[in-house]
Amino acid sequence: YHFICDCYFLTMKILQLGALKAIRESIDNLKEIQRRQNRLGDVEAMHESLQAAGGGQAARVAQELQMQRRHIEENKELHLCYEAALVNENLLEVLLSYYALTARFIMQRITPFPKADDVSKAQGEPQVVAFFQQLPEYCVEDICEFLLFLANLSHSNLPLINRLLEPSNVMVFMEMMILLVGSPFYINNPYLRAKMVDFMYQLMPRDGVGGRGYRHAPLFEGGEVVAAHLVPHLLHLYVNI
Repeated sequence: YHFICDCYFLTMKILQLGALKAIRESIDNLKEIQRRQNRLGDVEAMHESLQAAGGGQAARVAQELQMQRRHIEENKELHLCYEAALVNENLLEVLLSYYALTARFIMQRITPFPKADDVSKAQGEPQVVAFFQQLPEYCVEDICEFLLFLANLSHSNLPLINRLLEPSNVMVFMEMMILLVGSPFYINNPYLRAKMVDFMYQLMPRDGVGGRGYRHAPLFEGGEVVAAHLVPHLLHLYVNI
């Protein structure tokens, strides 16, 4: 390995321990908000039924109601702190550029992709299999988690996030994920491949979301990789898991 290679992997590790760590904590905090909101709805229904029945447990349930509401407010405040720190134009543009470079590097190694009539019988090229054995798995996982973070933010319709998720910026990631999602001989971790599907789902064209509903439709409509591999690889992942 030479100096440039050392710089590349050092940057990847620093991002994993810095920006990506904060992004993971932000995503976990959002999940915690959702979990507590679901619990709050259950507790509110329980409280109403106990009040109607006149049971003595209503006071205890009321205390839990206050606790859940307090925790939700704390989690929402924490979410705003994460958003203020992470939704930074310079930071997100640098991260996107770096991970796009990584995706292009991976695409250079896995294309042309091995073809087979039956996806389950496809075999990876030995030199590419060796490449993925040497590449730390977190290199691909960090890309997925960063893109999922952007996709979750896209629902807020921020101009910065919309610009970063333009189809021209995302296509290289989309093609990489399509090829890897049905390739256990390259990426064997089913949970990592499921994250790739999660990102694709976030960008799926759909009605009822204003002008953003079909903005990413070109990702699913054009390109040789999409046409040749998207459906069979998703089906193979579904059967494989």
